[in-house]
Amino acid sequence: MSTKLNLTMDQGSEFLNNFSVANTTGAVDLSTFTAASQMRKHYSSNTAINITVTLNANGVVQMYLPSSNTAVIEPGRYEYDVEITDNTSKTYRIIEGIMTVTPGITR
Repeated sequence: MSTKLNLTMDQGSEFLNNFSVANTTGAVDLSTFTAASQMRKHYSSNTAINITVTLNANGVVQMYLPSSNTAVIEPGRYEYDVEITDNTSKTYRIIEGIMTVTPGITR
């Protein structure tokens, strides 16, 4: 079962969000996993925005989009998730939620 986390992305600004994955014994070593993340206007939308995800041995997951990418995203409410896949091809959704993109004002 994934964790629910609602996030905010500022249009035209770099987006960077870190969170940690842990179990009862501490941080989960994610160095052998691969990750994927997308956001969509709604779950059945054919249009997706890929979010870059990096993982490390200390259980830290980093989501990233450069300002050049966020600048072209229409403000509004989106759905997103982050999935990780282990070396046996098992996929786990570790986080999901609403991504609110706030409009840029300064031009």
